[in-house]
Amino acid sequence: MARMARFVLGGYVHHVVQRSCLKKPIFTADQDFEKYIGLLAKHAKLERVDIWAYCILPDSIHLLVVPPNARALSNMIRDIHATYSGYYNALNGHSGTIWRGRFQSCVLDDPLVEFAARIVEFLPCRQRLAERAEDYRWSSAAAHTTENEHPFLTAHFPSPEMRSHWSAFLHTNPQADLLEEELQMRTRTGRPFGRAAFFQELEQKYNRSLAPKKRGRKAKPPKTNTAPDQNS
Repeated sequence: MARMARFVLGGYVHHVVQRSCLKKPIFTADQDFEKYIGLLAKHAKLERVDIWAYCILPDSIHLLVVPPNARALSNMIRDIHATYSGYYNALNGHSGTIWRGRFQSCVLDDPLVEFAARIVEFLPCRQRLAERAEDYRWSSAAAHTTENEHPFLTAHFPSPEMRSHWSAFLHTNPQADLLEEELQMRTRTGRPFGRAAFFQELEQKYNRSLAPKKRGRKAKPPKTNTAPDQNS
């Protein structure tokens, strides 16, 4: 499916992914993860981007964020990744970019946000980096299982009711597993992820076609019969 022009909306939750272009991890030591998370906290505050969930893997970053506008999200990612690239290059004697192209993102329909957060926070378990999601130090999973105030995560997600069983939600949710492949595809192509009504709402509001196009060539018009009329 073809990638569309970036579609970012202020006030909506977005799933954001960017991967390394290097054939090795770009986060290895604790100080690397701490550096990136510090930059995330700093630039999210500067751009007024709310962070709902995050997971920093050795070779990629995964976020759920609510930007005030499209420019704020682009500015935040640009500044974080430029600074981290400089840090990484100076530390490792490397030059040039360490990121694979531009970041990928998709707008999320509200009913899918909790499932998307579960997918993001469960990634370390999928990659065998942790036995339980909340044991992985470089994600928001542990913070979402407590009522303690977090330095930069938004305070109103998840809800107090969800926090009380967030750990169980992370580890026993087959519906999120079914949605993971679709979320990844939507994020790669930049198309929103949600119900048909969500697409209709956005298309009408922003006068833009957002639904995936059917694959294949356009059908050719039927040939017209140009033979002379034998009865004339």
